[in-house]
Amino acid sequence: MRAALPVEIDTAGIWLRAGADPHPDSAASREAEAVYTGRVAEDLYLRRSYPDYVRLCAGGFFQWAGTLYGAAAQAIRSYPLTGEGEA
Repeated sequence: MRAALPVEIDTAGIWLRAGADPHPDSAASREAEAVYTGRVAEDLYLRRSYPDYVRLCAGGFFQWAGTLYGAAAQAIRSYPLTGEGEA
């Protein structure tokens, strides 16, 4: 049987930008949980697959978020904003 990956792009992005700390009381996890709660309210597919942040995390969210989006998040953080570095 195939199942949805335990990752949601907006939640992963917030979690990665906030420091990617998987501890439940970390600022990164609290911010990600708030985003996921909003996304789940809007998306029936998410609600059916992972109805809350705890179940998403138990399914492997932290691993998948880092694997799928970690490199992109790092590249974005290291890319200079327009106008930076110009003489």
